[in-house]
Amino acid sequence: MNAPKKRPRGRPSKYTKALAERICKRISEGRSLRSVCSDVDVPVTHSVVLGWVLDSRTFADRYGRASGLRAEARFDELMDIADKMEGAGPAKVNGLKAKADVLKWVLSKMLPHRFSDKMQVEQSGEQKLEIVVRHVEKPLP
Repeated sequence: MNAPKKRPRGRPSKYTKALAERICKRISEGRSLRSVCSDVDVPVTHSVVLGWVLDSRTFADRYGRASGLRAEARFDELMDIADKMEGAGPAKVNGLKAKADVLKWVLSKMLPHRFSDKMQVEQSGEQKLEIVVRHVEKPLP
């Protein structure tokens, strides 16, 4: 007797190379993963895409590069906002400043080594530390 063939568990994956490229292209243009997954021609949720990141090193690398490019696109958007402030009225400038502040915060979280306000100081060479201990004769109260 032949044993019955085992069917794979769960739903079949909707992953295709074309879909993965479409998602990564839109992310690299500055869009969020949730925004991309809400498009009509993207039949997966953001959690499915994040599962692909965990399951596929190739897709994880592609997604990582797209995320880096998204930060660059957002930086370009920040520069465009700065250009729009010239000659704008006070109300418009306040709105643009608010948007710029959000973008600066987002960039500092996306790529902290590049866009963070914190400075990292590195010390090289030999450092000496001298500890002086003095004996105090005065009794504690």
